[in-house]
Amino acid sequence: QYFQRQENGDVDELIARMRRQLPPARPMEIGITFHEALEAVEPGSTITSLHSGGFSFHFPEDAEASVSEIRELKLERLYHLPGGREATLVGKVDGLFGGHVIDHKFTLSGFDPERFMSTQQWRCYLDMFGGDVFTWQVYCAPRQEGGLTWKRDDFTIREVNPLTAYRYPGLHDDVVSALVRFSDFAERFLPE
Repeated sequence: QYFQRQENGDVDELIARMRRQLPPARPMEIGITFHEALEAVEPGSTITSLHSGGFSFHFPEDAEASVSEIRELKLERLYHLPGGREATLVGKVDGLFGGHVIDHKFTLSGFDPERFMSTQQWRCYLDMFGGDVFTWQVYCAPRQEGGLTWKRDDFTIREVNPLTAYRYPGLHDDVVSALVRFSDFAERFLPE
């Protein structure tokens, strides 16, 4: 889906990324480190700053980093696709509360709801985990005056934006359709 949205996408670069032959981009590295720092937070605790992997993340007084009791829960689900093909989706939710899936995202840009809503991740997670509600907690540390935030190792969370999506009729069929498209791509470009 990401590749299909790129007008001048480089299929070789995409394949190398999917094979994990390229290091993560700097913003991705920062986001992964932020996520690892959040994993260590105790539910119900107040956070003023987090430190991990050489990075520091600071929260304003009115920002909340809400973490759930059940988190980092991994699930694998086998999907039977048309034509006798099979695909196994693997997912790990950041938080789970009944049928409510929670996902933490860190961004170095402003809050862009469409960017999140257009992804397959939330649909796949709701389908895999049998959930009805998916909420992103989007931690925004936008560019600072005088330079780009990601050239430093110290970030200030300017805002935390919740964004919620809901299960809808046909969600499972949409997940299967996306898996078919990806399976077609993988059979062509990732035969291993």
